[in-house]
Amino acid sequence: MKVSRSNSLRVHSGGPVCGPIWLRNNSNCYRTYEAGMYRPHPNCLALFLLFSMPATALKSDRTQPIDVDAGRAEFDEASGITVLSGGVLLEQGSLQITTDTATIYRDPGAGSINKIILEGSPATIQQLLDQEPGEMKARARRIEYDLLNQSIILIDDAELDQGSRHFSGAHFEYDIANSRVRARSSPAGDGRVHMTFDPAQTPSRTQ
Repeated sequence: MKVSRSNSLRVHSGGPVCGPIWLRNNSNCYRTYEAGMYRPHPNCLALFLLFSMPATALKSDRTQPIDVDAGRAEFDEASGITVLSGGVLLEQGSLQITTDTATIYRDPGAGSINKIILEGSPATIQQLLDQEPGEMKARARRIEYDLLNQSIILIDDAELDQGSRHFSGAHFEYDIANSRVRARSSPAGDGRVHMTFDPAQTPSRTQ
């Protein structure tokens, strides 16, 4: 079954990450799993685990209400693919994601989400950090989140800011399990990787 909704579509959750999810379209409400978007499952909103992937991200965001705003949504129950488009905004606590389109790949049998792809000009992610001042900011024309391999890939005009560290280049791979960032230039070899680190601040002495 394939269902399409449009006209200022909103998805909203006021409870825990896997609480009831509602699809709002004007004055009508639908449970999204009735339309084939999600079914109750421990990974029912694995999309939003992306919000807290960096180890230092604000942990309290995970318990905040989730709000999704998009111009259009298509749910294909048979393939397990959901496409949000028309200017997508996803928010949870301090976390904010903006993208032109978000494609969610779900295993139709298990109900779990395998991959999420964000495409925009650019797609952006920003979130407050827990263990240091500032924000985590990531932007790229394409962002791939692979839940099975626990990796986030930033592709094309990629930039990553985390506290005092700044990375820019054509391609970044973030290994979530090992907290490693791998940066490389474009496949054509015409790009460069740039990194900036602010010097550590020495606390002033009090006489």
